[in-house]
Amino acid sequence: MLLLDDSSPTAVGADTRLPASAPVLAAAMQAEWPRLAGRVSLVTRAARLRSHGYTVHTQHIPEAITPKNRLLLGEPPPAHGDPQNTKPRLP
Repeated sequence: MLLLDDSSPTAVGADTRLPASAPVLAAAMQAEWPRLAGRVSLVTRAARLRSHGYTVHTQHIPEAITPKNRLLLGEPPPAHGDPQNTKPRLP
């Protein structure tokens, strides 16, 4: 689900992976709602974390343990000039 009104300059649709149909979906959304053109980005969660400076690690978990079988770990970069090396949070 994506909620975007005229007061929002942009929106990001994030998922665990981008399906092959993502470009077709984006084009269909823009054809139906032309005001979305240039305002919606489709990215993976891992790409979003990396774009904010996080180191990202992924791992496959056996389906016998959980049907949601992908582990995503994001390690934030150390804050600059912070003597206690406090990690920033993803906005």
